[in-house]
Amino acid sequence: MDDRLIRTAPFLFDLVSEEGRIVYANATEERELGFRPGKLAGVGFELVYPPQSRQLIERVLRSEATTPLTFARLQVRSAERKLIEVAANIDIVEDAELGRCARIVKFPLDDTLRQIDAMRRENELLSSIVFSARDASYCVEFIEPVDLTAPEHEIIRQVFENRCCWRYCNEAMSRLYKLPIGDDLNTRNVREVFPRNPDNEVFVRTLIQANWNIDAALSRDHRYDGVDVFIENDVRADIRDGQLHRFWGVVREVNARRMQERDLAVQAATALDILAAVADPIIVTDGAGQIIGANPAVEWSLGWPADTVLGRDLGDLLRLRQDIKDLLAAARPPQLAQRVEGQAMHRDGGALPCLAIVSALQREDQEPRCVLSLRLTPGAARIGRAS
Repeated sequence: MDDRLIRTAPFLFDLVSEEGRIVYANATEERELGFRPGKLAGVGFELVYPPQSRQLIERVLRSEATTPLTFARLQVRSAERKLIEVAANIDIVEDAELGRCARIVKFPLDDTLRQIDAMRRENELLSSIVFSARDASYCVEFIEPVDLTAPEHEIIRQVFENRCCWRYCNEAMSRLYKLPIGDDLNTRNVREVFPRNPDNEVFVRTLIQANWNIDAALSRDHRYDGVDVFIENDVRADIRDGQLHRFWGVVREVNARRMQERDLAVQAATALDILAAVADPIIVTDGAGQIIGANPAVEWSLGWPADTVLGRDLGDLLRLRQDIKDLLAAARPPQLAQRVEGQAMHRDGGALPCLAIVSALQREDQEPRCVLSLRLTPGAARIGRAS
């Protein structure tokens, strides 16, 4: 065999036959392992390769392992019987004289190669965890990064129009979006699942305002069975020099009950905003007349901050011509609300003439509550003041 090209090459090299014999070893391998020149030619490969390494080489020779193998971790044995870890590339050659042989190129594992090997094993572990996770997760990578220094409408346009691809999607993603069996979501167009629509424009706007770091943001995605679904997203992103390179996250389909809870939360927030904008003081009490809620106008008009009002008796803030507890006990729904004249007590001790509109809020699952809206008499002077 003409070994002029590989005899002194800077790597360990040998050929192992189907019979398990080293039919050739270069000078570098013999020198690095401490064998005399020519010592390895024709010897059984067990002299150099311990059992686990031999098993892998035999699998390659029997075509039970896909070749070429790259960066396979092996051990070799020196002349002093010391085990040395190497990174090996293994493939098959068919030689007219030697027959079928495993061609093995090896590099001793120095610190750099060890770090690469450790990173490879960690990546395999993390990939296994991600791809087998129950929660659907994904990463969208922009081949054309999105310019986050642009105006908001331009960022939104780029998110939906710049070239992008799935960096990864796990199996749970495929199940969530009803991908046909046998298809790979990672090869499909991102826009098939994440189309541009009004809800998703709001979703992207929300991400922009949150600097692409948010939990439970809603998008309206498209499944492969043709159905649009609301999806809850926990999102993080890779942003460098004002450019969005990729974003990733965990997604969950929002069921009807959770959508109803969200709608109720939005309605409650809207109701609170409306109450905050009402100029008339509004007070909510329990059935015994203890104050359990008040709008900001109670402070604007009467000087009572909310934290000083809650838990007080209604009589501390209101004087009416009718006994307060009797009035609350007789309270009716809003369409039958009672109107009673009285005086609203300012925190400084003064009194303001007012008309109290009293109605009841009663639900089957709650104790009776009363709402009092106080219409202060325009232009009326306070009655009495604190000295």
